[in-house]
Amino acid sequence: MRVSLPTLLSVAISLVSIVNAHQDHTLEAREYIDELIAREEAYNVLERRDLFADISTRELIDELSDRFERRAGNNLKLYQCEYCHQSFDSKDHAKNDAKKVPCPNSQSKDGKHKVKPTPKPYGL
Repeated sequence: MRVSLPTLLSVAISLVSIVNAHQDHTLEAREYIDELIAREEAYNVLERRDLFADISTRELIDELSDRFERRAGNNLKLYQCEYCHQSFDSKDHAKNDAKKVPCPNSQSKDGKHKVKPTPKPYGL
């Protein structure tokens, strides 16, 4: 059986066209989806930037300070003895505590704590 050159050529061309017609486009679809996701992320970043542009630094610090104070709650000691540096919640608490535990420092008179307000931490 002999096959002529034109017949062989036409069969090869038809096979090539069939292969090109059934090409898998999943890679191109994935690239397109990745591109859409990248655009969405970039848009979200710009949106966040716009939100923060409207807030001043002072407002941001005030809000963070308020949240810190709320989170610290009663754990934040407001008064401190100048002599022994013991912390108290209030002046009354320091007076009552002095009856139980006197101030160990020799500068204190009668073992009483000299209470003063503690400085607020930076940014509060």
